[in-house]
Formats: sequence, structure tokens, C-alpha cells
Amino acid sequence: MMSSRLIRVKDAGAGGGHDSAGSRGGFYKWIDQAYTTMLAFAMRHRLAVSVLALLVIVFQHSALSRREAGVYSDECRRGGV
Repeated sequence: MMSSRLIRVKDAGAGGGHDSAGSRGGFYKWIDQAYTTMLAFAMRHRLAVSVLALLVIVFQHSALSRREAGVYSDECRRGGV
């Protein structure tokens, strides 16, 4: 809603959008190219990215469960993590 009040019709039609050359120059160009490359890789390898995400979730849950169960309790008593 707020952006619709800030963008003027003449600015939108003047070629000042995201496809213009000025929008993709300098440091932003490097960020945009890296993001585009990573996104293309993720879209080509959807299954591998999904499996990796699930593995991260499972291992993180496992680590938190062990910590709550007191597996690390000896280290905690000695002042460690």
C-alpha cells in the first residue's frame, strides 16, 4: 500500500525499473549475479536442496535433544558449553 503511494506512474513507465542498466551496476551487480547463480543451481537440483534442508533440520533437532537430555551435562558442570 505504501509503495503504491510512493511510485509515480511517470517514473514506472520511464524505464527506471529493475531491468534498467542503472539498477544492475556496481557492487549490486556482483550480488545479483551470485544470487542468480545460486538460485539457478537450487532450481536445477531441487531434490538435493530439499534433502540437504531436511538433514540440517534432523541434525539440529538431534543436537538440541541431546543437549536437553543432559548428554553435555559434564561439560556444563566444568564451565564448558
